[in-house]
Amino acid sequence: MPPPAQPPAEPPAQPRGSATGPPRRRPAAGWYAVGAVIATLGVIGALALGVGTLVIAVSARPEPVGPAGTFTMPRGDLAVWVRADGLERMTDRIDGMPSGMPGDGSDPSDGGPTGAELGVTCMVAPSGDATLATEVPALRYDRAEFDDWHLVAVLPQADARHFAGDKMQIACSSRTPLLAEAEWATGSKPALLWLIVLIGGAFLVGVGGLAVGAVAALVVWLLRRRSAAA
Repeated sequence: MPPPAQPPAEPPAQPRGSATGPPRRRPAAGWYAVGAVIATLGVIGALALGVGTLVIAVSARPEPVGPAGTFTMPRGDLAVWVRADGLERMTDRIDGMPSGMPGDGSDPSDGGPTGAELGVTCMVAPSGDATLATEVPALRYDRAEFDDWHLVAVLPQADARHFAGDKMQIACSSRTPLLAEAEWATGSKPALLWLIVLIGGAFLVGVGGLAVGAVAALVVWLLRRRSAAA
């Protein structure tokens, strides 16, 4: 009588984590540092762009002219600012006009009177040499405000580049009685486009860095969890 057949031997158990190969390596916890570094770089980049924005804003800050109308010519466009009691109320009154009236937002003159509407006339010249006097054109459409200062005239850089950094004198007047006792100031023309670009860049870099860093950390966490469960 033949001996009973032996049951087939079971294959040896495979190592945990893979049916055909070695166990899956678990990502080291140090990989979390990648996400932290990315997030940190995003924050640093946002801070750097924020500092650049602050520098541009400070450089455009109006500086009151001296007793004799003296000032230092900036290297960019020369901006002339004015501040007077009642000018802010005039601007608010124009902004608050009903729709369909001048100043209701339907034309470029909204937001207060321009330098041309105020009848502003400004002349600049090197200190002690009035023969080289140059007129600073009053603004007809554009405007800007900084605290209580109102931008009324701008001399393009092309017309003032020869005097950049030099001591100058400025004399301004206006046909508007409101500006008879006004204060005048000079500075660089506000670089509004650069301010918008830098503010937007700071936001995108900061938020983007934090988002990418968080995603990188999440990927590492998922891989470690999957390796532990395998």
